[in-house]
Amino acid sequence: ACRGRGGAGTLHVRAGDGMNSLTLTLPWPDAALSPNARVHWAVRSRAVKKARDYGWGMTLAAMGPLGIKRASWGFPISAEYTFHPEIDRKRDDDGLIGRMKSYRDGMARALGVDDNSFRTMPIVYGEKRKPACVVVTLTPAVASIPVIGVIK
Repeated sequence: ACRGRGGAGTLHVRAGDGMNSLTLTLPWPDAALSPNARVHWAVRSRAVKKARDYGWGMTLAAMGPLGIKRASWGFPISAEYTFHPEIDRKRDDDGLIGRMKSYRDGMARALGVDDNSFRTMPIVYGEKRKPACVVVTLTPAVASIPVIGVIK
């Protein structure tokens, strides 16, 4: 569940399938971050900085318990978003993904990768939660090792 004001302060660290995954619960993105928002540039700038810094801090906090070093994850990194709104309302998926851009920039900075390393999986619409939040699961690419000869 999302806890605290705007879902702040929830962190889940999970390892599975022989690779590390980070699962972060982030506050619902500010309306000013929507690609369709028509807000003053200073309002958008504050929202971008807040979301970017929050994404960075939560990702950095999750890396420690898993022993993930900066720039150690392979390309691509899958990013799965599960959106948990407060109210039922039709939302377009490209608008929701656009709202996550600043969070994503912060997560990329913490991981020490370029944000073009992320591949967004199809988004998931979760159940309603109060306060609204987005659960983000980041999973690095599986390393492939070339094999010469026969494997028995």
